[in-house]
Amino acid sequence: SRVVSHDETEGTYHVMYQLCAATNEQKVLVWPGLKDTNYDSFKIVGTPLKTRAIDGMADADHYTATTKSLALVGIEGEHLMTIMRAIAIVLQLGNISFGPNNGDAESSCVTSVKVLEGVSELIGISQEDLIEALTLRTMKTAGEVFKVPLTPQLAKDTCEAWAKEIYNKLFL
Repeated sequence: SRVVSHDETEGTYHVMYQLCAATNEQKVLVWPGLKDTNYDSFKIVGTPLKTRAIDGMADADHYTATTKSLALVGIEGEHLMTIMRAIAIVLQLGNISFGPNNGDAESSCVTSVKVLEGVSELIGISQEDLIEALTLRTMKTAGEVFKVPLTPQLAKDTCEAWAKEIYNKLFL
């Protein structure tokens, strides 16, 4: 899925480039952690191979045009910010990295603590709950609940699946 990865000749979704190119004033309205970010700030966006201009407009101009177009159909204010925060969450989830937990390759820990703090803030859940959601699988059997640790690769896969799901839910 282009949400979390794309090849060099293809880009991700336009709105992600637009949010990255928005002015700092526009980004801070979405989430203060976006201040001074750009394409390179997010692994799932990365540096475009060529200067991005669609229909003669740069991504920053498209961000403004997109928000104005959304306002025409009643998506503005806090509703618009909720959508843009969801996109920011997707961008941030792409930056979370995992490693072995205390040298155990069969369990994982988050190695990008600052990024995790940002995602936690954006979503509004504790860092501990977020870590648990990303690094453990909850299993239920006949009245019993237990947690199974995920390897770093499975934790990353879980994180990417979640990012895709959040992005897909924006368009229901």
